Amino acid sequence: MFHLVNKLHIIRNYLFQDMIFTKMLNMKYNFASYIGLWRGRMYKLLGRVKLENKNRELIVGPRVDFHQEPGSAILLATPPDLPIDKYPVNARYPEATFIAMRNHPRFTNHSEYRETRIRLMKKSKLIFEPNSKICIGSYVSIWPEKEMYIGAGTTIGNGVVLNTRCGLNIGRNVLIAREAIIMDYDGHPIFNSTNPENDEENTYGGSGEQITIESDVWIGFRAMIMKGVKIGRGSIVGAYACVYKDVPANCIVAGNPAKIIKEGISWRKY
Repeated sequence: MFHLVNKLHIIRNYLFQDMIFTKMLNMKYNFASYIGLWRGRMYKLLGRVKLENKNRELIVGPRVDFHQEPGSAILLATPPDLPIDKYPVNARYPEATFIAMRNHPRFTNHSEYRETRIRLMKKSKLIFEPNSKICIGSYVSIWPEKEMYIGAGTTIGNGVVLNTRCGLNIGRNVLIAREAIIMDYDGHPIFNSTNPENDEENTYGGSGEQITIESDVWIGFRAMIMKGVKIGRGSIVGAYACVYKDVPANCIVAGNPAKIIKEGISWRKY
């Protein structure tokens, strides 16, 4: 009797979950993507989004707080040398950029209900190549007259903080896991004496230095990337690592402070 019940469960799962239930999930996700597509088109009409080279879609989720000062914009760039990506975020819109769209229900990633915040100060630009994504709950802040460039196939995970005062360049096919922090300045001024009025070397926000993340990099859960760091192509930053100096290409770094634990590696998305 026990084995018969198990067999019946298997048949039910095969007939209903794999055939009907999965189709329902696909329909739900496609409908949400379609609504997000029209949100993105509305932002184009409002002048928040600009296009470069060709028309391309922006798909925006329901809980996004945009703070855009005069002269700032989201720019959808399409370089002519762009290769075909093997891992589209959404098969129906393979060249679209996604901001705060929920993952497809079949994925088992943690759910996220926090608001996504995009803060663009005066004359700043947030530049996306095709098939890029910022997940729900992230915070993006770009200081006046600076640019943040996000390459094709790059995914910024849930709850990630990207805060740039010097300009941030993120390459193609980069994965940044949940709650990582990338910040290129001190946050508050640090003076070289007990009398700040005589110290003119530090400016508002503390000293800063540009961060560069090259293509095919994987940054782990709750990792922290400090100012002035360059992460080489194909490298992996372990979970909870604190990176304060350059990382060579094709290696794994981990720990606080981060140290090289393996060299000559490669990885790929599954």
